[in-house]
Amino acid sequence: MEFRKSELILAIVSALSLASCGGSGSSSSGGGSSDSGSGTANISVSLDVLNGKDSAVIYKLGSSDYSYLSASTENGSLVLGDDGYPVFRFNSERLSDPDFVLTTEEVPYEATSTSGTVSGVLTVSYGNDPLINHQWYIRATSPEASGYYLKSDMIDGLFFEAWRKAVSGDGAVVAVLDDGLEIKHHDLSANVISGSYNYVYAQYKKSGESIPEGMTETDPTPFSKGDAHGTNVAGIIAAASANDRGISGIAPKAKLIGFNVMSSLLSTYWQNAGRYDAYRKILGRGDVDVINESFGSYDGGFYADDNMSAFHKALYDAGTVRVSSSGNYFAPDEDLNAKATSEAIEYQECYRIGTNCVWTQNGPGDYLPWVVKAAAVGADGVHTSYSSAGSNLLVAGFGGEVTGPLLYSTDLSGCSKGYNRETSADDRECRYYSSFVGTSAAAPTVTGLVALLKGKYSSLTASQIRWILAKSARNDDDLPQISYVPVKSGDITVDEGWIGNNAGLRFSRRYGFGVIDASAALTAAEGCSGDAECAARAASPEQYTVELSCTGPSPVRDNASESTVWAGTYDSDIRKYMIGTGYDTGHEVSTYLSSQDQHYTCKGSELTDSNRTPVSGTFTVDSVLLTVSDFSFKEKKAGGISVCGSSALEYQTPMTGSETADFVNTVARSKLGFSVTSPAGTYSVLKGFFENSSGSLNLGTVSVNALTNAPMGEHVSSGEEWSADIYSWCDLEDGYDAELTVYAHRLN
Repeated sequence: MEFRKSELILAIVSALSLASCGGSGSSSSGGGSSDSGSGTANISVSLDVLNGKDSAVIYKLGSSDYSYLSASTENGSLVLGDDGYPVFRFNSERLSDPDFVLTTEEVPYEATSTSGTVSGVLTVSYGNDPLINHQWYIRATSPEASGYYLKSDMIDGLFFEAWRKAVSGDGAVVAVLDDGLEIKHHDLSANVISGSYNYVYAQYKKSGESIPEGMTETDPTPFSKGDAHGTNVAGIIAAASANDRGISGIAPKAKLIGFNVMSSLLSTYWQNAGRYDAYRKILGRGDVDVINESFGSYDGGFYADDNMSAFHKALYDAGTVRVSSSGNYFAPDEDLNAKATSEAIEYQECYRIGTNCVWTQNGPGDYLPWVVKAAAVGADGVHTSYSSAGSNLLVAGFGGEVTGPLLYSTDLSGCSKGYNRETSADDRECRYYSSFVGTSAAAPTVTGLVALLKGKYSSLTASQIRWILAKSARNDDDLPQISYVPVKSGDITVDEGWIGNNAGLRFSRRYGFGVIDASAALTAAEGCSGDAECAARAASPEQYTVELSCTGPSPVRDNASESTVWAGTYDSDIRKYMIGTGYDTGHEVSTYLSSQDQHYTCKGSELTDSNRTPVSGTFTVDSVLLTVSDFSFKEKKAGGISVCGSSALEYQTPMTGSETADFVNTVARSKLGFSVTSPAGTYSVLKGFFENSSGSLNLGTVSVNALTNAPMGEHVSSGEEWSADIYSWCDLEDGYDAELTVYAHRLN
């Protein structure tokens, strides 16, 4: 469920009083004496404490010989400044108090000088972004302090600690590839620089159609009222701070450019052509530090090829970090199963055992290491109900759980467009959205952190950023609530849970190396040159090959047939999946699942370079790619139906009437698993049994690729044994090849 706007407003109004003054100095209100004599003076001051502006000079009182200054608050104190003026100074230790909330307070004060005594009320505003207390992912607070649906056990990205160190993303440039970006939004415009591009304009121009009035080539502001996603993303990353408006971005001084490659007004051709062109423009600029891509396709249908992969590698080599969301396809509920007939097997089985139902590696953009894949956690730090899991994840950001709290961010301005169409006391012009949720929201929290790192330490390479994020993330040792038990289906491990590798890191298919921690990441970045592992990543990793020799098959048991699973056409009357209307309606899928699973073991030890020449020395691992090429299933018949082999893979659409059973394709694609074990013994499931691999397994003989980050930081050399395991419902055809690509940095 989502919280309605009206539910939020009642809770927020009592918790948040908005200051009307701005800046780091002071402004005055009320009456009374200011320069001499006794009297009353009510004064307003504003402190932007999260951005390092933690004091305000009280000019209202004038410069004089003060013998006594007092203010009754634990958040700050009234002291005498070097120039003789009273100064209200924030107590920085309060920021470490989990119950402290950035809000306005009224503070009684008294000041005695040779001229007399002045007393009154200081109205102190701590930070002048009126909606910042909604941003739990920046500063989590307890319910007693906040007054609206936050929990005392909430965590955040510790971004406020980065701000207190005057780290704000200044100097970093962020490119948002999405459905658009409202570059004139009043909370974003200060950070928008030239370089954005409008592919809807290009599409109109190329087609010869009349270009809509007001549309320009360099303004990606959406013309479709529903394309607010990119503006949501941009606000999380780099909304301006301390401007008396709305929210603050995680990197509030980072610069923004936008490319509307996912606009709903673009054809599929133009979406893909736009991505190519955006990468080309970004490479040409040479100053973009991080790209946010909160989009993807769970079935591999979103276009990617070797040329696009070459762009990804070129961006990585140039130091540009790509952050991509993992997807929102963790085991869905039963109602969703009923709508996804072609994925019936994996959806129902994953839901039953509690694991991922969609593979996260359906294209080269996902299985090559030139990306930071981001999962999503809620405000308690726990993996969300929707966040897709996979061994290609690096870290988890804050996406919010669907039951709340969700993320507050910028929206298309105006109540007739965007996601928010309801005015409120906090947002009378509908410029903000209170219910952003998903891995689309989690990715920009990671992007914001990368912008903070790159703004402070501009020379960091993309490989070093990956290492810093992994090393600094909070794992199950830091956050016990995120631990979980491994998931098994019979003899087959579907999700290995949290594992420790030989480099001292912990890894999980649900979290990557853990939940982002801005403070720890900055510490790691500061010490990068003195950290041998970080220093070794001063360039992109080299690629080394381990050829594998495979044996098998041997039988292996899983318990899929223990559940009632049907596939094919969904019959809404009986709420079951059938093998085909008018064809074979009596067959339950478990008839074909029992005792069919096969296990193949593959081993290899020699590291070779790109010319297949053996290499020597010691290397530190970045990631490992398993490739199984010339891969196909042996033909198998059951009840007149082809259940394995290439003919079973020809049917990619839900069947109707008497067509050959589509469930067969689903079973073959789903009941396939891969795992890899490093020489140090780090075991990683690359593709869990039952994860749909549509888009990677299509017709006939194919190559399957799967990446894991789990061994990152482990030291390897030639001669040490690697192993891979393949689990399949169907026998594999002879003649397939298996090898590992070890992405690593040379140590000696």
